[in-house]
Amino acid sequence: MYQGIVENIDLEIKWLDSWSNRKGHMCVHLHEFMSVHNITKFRKLLKIIRESNTPDEEKKIREWCEQFIEQTEPFKKKEVNFMFDMKEKIRKLETQVDLLKYQRDRYRRNTPPYKELGVKLKEEKEKLSTAKKLLRDAERNIKGVESDKKFILKCLEIMG
Repeated sequence: MYQGIVENIDLEIKWLDSWSNRKGHMCVHLHEFMSVHNITKFRKLLKIIRESNTPDEEKKIREWCEQFIEQTEPFKKKEVNFMFDMKEKIRKLETQVDLLKYQRDRYRRNTPPYKELGVKLKEEKEKLSTAKKLLRDAERNIKGVESDKKFILKCLEIMG
């Protein structure tokens, strides 16, 4: 789950066993719990909440899930715009790298102009690799948010 999309909510679940007169409580960090993507554990949590003294916590889960789904589209749009900008930057950097290679190769090795252009070429290649890494990260973020959204939709379906 991507932390920046929605805030974390703590669920406070309290119960009293009728047959043993035991009291109990637990705190669930919803964001961390949902990041596991385990439907079985989610069903078990729902069962515990529904049998507890605090069944209104289910409402908090539903609101959190709906908020997450609402926030995925703006997040994806922002990432797609960023990817578009990165692709444009990568295209320009690749052109610059090719130009520097061409200019450098006009000189003999170990001459001052060759070395200067080699240093510039190295800097441009580093910029290019950084831009490509940022592009891959943005693609990974979009895939992750899509996966999270599918899981959240399944959870909402289970909640009814």
